[in-house]
This record gives sequence, C-alpha cells and structure tokens, in this order.
Amino acid sequence: MIKCGMCAIVLRTFRLITVRRNESNNAAIGFIGSVPSSFTMASSFTRAERSGNIFYRITGLIRSGQLPWSERPLWYDVYVAHPPLQAHDWNVKHAKYDEPVRKIFYEEDIVRAAFYKKYRGGVMNLENARESLSQQFIKEYEILKNEVKGRFGLCYLYNIFAAFWANFTEIVR
Repeated sequence: MIKCGMCAIVLRTFRLITVRRNESNNAAIGFIGSVPSSFTMASSFTRAERSGNIFYRITGLIRSGQLPWSERPLWYDVYVAHPPLQAHDWNVKHAKYDEPVRKIFYEEDIVRAAFYKKYRGGVMNLENARESLSQQFIKEYEILKNEVKGRFGLCYLYNIFAAFWANFTEIVR
C-alpha cells in the first residue's frame, strides 16, 4: 500500500501498472490483469490499430458505466491534465500496407540453390563441427570468383567450378 496523494503511471515490461484509490484514500498498486472484476477491460485486443490507446479504452468504460468514476485509475487525472503534445494515430496505414514482401536473394543463395539442385543434399549431422559440403563449395566459389573477377560471366564461372568440384568430391570420397 502507498499512502500519498500523487498520481503515477508506471510502465514495466510493457505491462501497465495501475494505482487505484480505495475507501481510506490509500492507493493500491496492481497489474491491469489482476485488478478486481469491477475494473475489467476487454483483453481480446491484440493489435494497436483496432484497440486504440489505454486512455480511450478507460474513457469508454467510464462513459458506458462499466467503470465507476470513483474507481478510475490515478494516472487518468494526470493524462487529462497533461495530454501528449501529439496524439498518436492508431489507424495509420503504412506506405506498403498491401504489397507483398519482396524476395531478397543474395548471390550466395543463388549459388547454393544451383549446387543443391545439381548435387542434392544428403543427411547432415548438425553436431559436426566441420563445414557442410555446400559451405565448402561457397568458400571455394568465392575464392575462384575473386581470381576470375570480371573476365567471364557468372554462369560460366559456376559451370567451371561445378566441374572442378565434382572431380574434387570424387577424389575426396
């Protein structure tokens, strides 16, 4: 219990802690989810766009009679006296709201896909400290690409290296 006349909003780990008045004018602290049943709010809102902020939700509860005026949280009076300078727009649509997420491929992804398409991946031991066959291939590919840089096209380089790698893996096995 806190005995003071001050109002407070306390935010901790994204959970709003409310300070409520009781009959003896003491303030009791409690999480919104654990306050008495007379002070329940709709908890089904998961998206900010649909629910609005906590102030407007509390105001709606007070106007509808679900929350008596005498049981309003202490921070409510502070918010009314000192509102934010700019109100947040909860219904804002971002520039790319309806556009699908574009696919981003790095050069390594394309080379790795071509490698697996041609040589198929076998069973991998995830606890093995050694690099996988495709990781070794990518390393060797990068080294060869830097040596041949700019002379030939990417497809030509891949074909040369794939032939080299096929011979190399047969020798190693």
